[in-house]
Formats: sequence, C-alpha cells, structure tokens
Amino acid sequence: MLERPSRPAATPLAEKRPATVTRHGLTVIDDYAWLKASNWQAVMRDPSLLDAQIRSYLEAENAYADAALTDTPIFNPGCSPR
Repeated sequence: MLERPSRPAATPLAEKRPATVTRHGLTVIDDYAWLKASNWQAVMRDPSLLDAQIRSYLEAENAYADAALTDTPIFNPGCSPR
C-alpha cells in the first residue's frame, strides 16, 4: 500500500492589506503589496534589512514548502524513490 507523505498542519496565508495605486488613469488594488519591501534593493545587499513582518511570513512559507517537499526525492537528495 502506498504511504501518503506527511503534510504540514497549516498553510501560511498572507494577510490582505489593500493598497491602492493609480497609474495612467488606471486604479489597481493590490492586497499583497506589503510583501514587497520598499527597500528591496538594499535588502538584496543586506537581508537583515528586511521588514520583520515580511521576514516572518516568508519564513513560514519556506517552512511549509520544506515540510511539503520532504518526501520528494528530487527536492531531497537523501531520500530514495520507493
């Protein structure tokens, strides 16, 4: 019988924080604009500058992905195919 890989308990969900921007007469609402650091270029040079709330969310997403992909051989070289 095939075993189902274990899955993390909860999928991280980003909080919606609507931001409205108007460009060239077109208004757009982006619920997730807060996830793009305004200082992203500085963050690329020094990741410690990333906003703590963004970092926390990204770490939760990464942990979820790691747990979800643990039993996938292509993502885990130490895991052999069944």
